[in-house]
Amino acid sequence: MKIKSHVWIIILLLVLALSGCQANQAEPAEGETVYLPQSSSGSNNQGYPAQEESNPQNDDAYPVQNEPVSDVEVAYPVSSADLQLLNRDWFLYAYQKDGAVIDPVTKTITFSGDAFKITIEGETTTGKWSARIDSPNPILVLDTENGETLFYEIITLNETNLTLQTAENQEQIVEEYLPVD
Repeated sequence: MKIKSHVWIIILLLVLALSGCQANQAEPAEGETVYLPQSSSGSNNQGYPAQEESNPQNDDAYPVQNEPVSDVEVAYPVSSADLQLLNRDWFLYAYQKDGAVIDPVTKTITFSGDAFKITIEGETTTGKWSARIDSPNPILVLDTENGETLFYEIITLNETNLTLQTAENQEQIVEEYLPVD
């Protein structure tokens, strides 16, 4: 009898040990955010700060979503040689406001050296221009004579097309120009 009780105790301990190793792992529901633990060792951090168990994650955080990037948002490489293509007259032929195509107003931009002139339906604005091409997104900076500074991201710049993007009142504006010549 003593042997039978030892066998039953061993079997019971073995069953308890095996069932204790299997954690109750429920599958996450669709749309539920799952947080994976991060290693605090230098090899798996990949530049992110280590997370400790005593510092819980924010349950109100949005999950990462992989959204496609539009062609307009892709950085366009502009060199200082490309900026020489600006030295001419350009007229506005296409205009988009928050993705909606709108008939463009009569607008021309003339670049000459470091000066510019914008004419919108007979009203003229002049000033000096510069470009920041060392940033990830090349920026055209127009400093007007009345002290206003306009910023445009250069989307396309070649011999036949100039596409600029800016924001006005939290609306994305894309202007496409063709050379006058």
